[in-house]
Amino acid sequence: MLNIAPQESYSNTLLRGNVLTVSGQALVTMDDLGTTPVPDSGTRRYGPYLQERSYRIDAITPVTLYWSTVPPGAAMQSLGSMPWAELMARHPPQTGLTGHRAWCTDAPAPSGLGAEMVCSGSRWHPLGGRHCLLSLHYGESGLVVPANTAETLIGSEIRIPGGFMRPGDWLVESGYVLFGGTLTTANRNIRTKISATPSLGTGAANLTMVTFNSGTNVGAVLDRPTLLTSNTQRRSQPNTILNAGASNSGYTDATLPDIGADVYIRPSVQNADVGSMTMTLYNYVLWLERSAP
Repeated sequence: MLNIAPQESYSNTLLRGNVLTVSGQALVTMDDLGTTPVPDSGTRRYGPYLQERSYRIDAITPVTLYWSTVPPGAAMQSLGSMPWAELMARHPPQTGLTGHRAWCTDAPAPSGLGAEMVCSGSRWHPLGGRHCLLSLHYGESGLVVPANTAETLIGSEIRIPGGFMRPGDWLVESGYVLFGGTLTTANRNIRTKISATPSLGTGAANLTMVTFNSGTNVGAVLDRPTLLTSNTQRRSQPNTILNAGASNSGYTDATLPDIGADVYIRPSVQNADVGSMTMTLYNYVLWLERSAP
């Protein structure tokens, strides 16, 4: 146990398989995992990790640190392979499973083979905390969307099991788009559609929508986070980019299908320009970033 006074900092190494518990308001920077806040009068656990982690504690209020050791082999113990629903039924998250791993066979992933999960004690989440749900790459030529193209679904639909995502998690879209020709009408959109039922169509709700409404012969980098504020609500950056207008400020809120149950996701593209402006999509990637703990 160690006490840290307010406004003081402390750095050390968290050994492989050990658990660090932080009580009191602080900012905790864990190696390449980034910085997470501990709320006022809160307690947060870190680890066990599969390798040593350097960390730094920046105390805001008086902070107490505790270290504990996971039983030998527990941090590496695998519970085998199973679908998400079976994992939740047979091994619901609990402190005694902290550091245990399992292969979730129906976790969405570009490989189609699932994902390795680790238990934090309060939830099962993809190992490493950041997981690729969907990845579309169109090579050097890209996916060319001609002018006057109605909304069109691209890629394949993915199913996200109920409870795999939870409030506080982030969905992050990344990609690159190029525009060429003469712009006549705006309304060039990339949407991420979401539905509570499979085989969704373009009429499904928008998890996000990005509208490109200015720019000729320019490229745009898509890097857009969306916060899941509850099981049925999300908060995203504003819809419009490449525009100096007021729509670039603030965030937009919207209702979602309940992520506590299965949801289905698929992206779409649209180019409603009536001139010669083409929209070329080179890649689109959707990431899930877990909240702590």
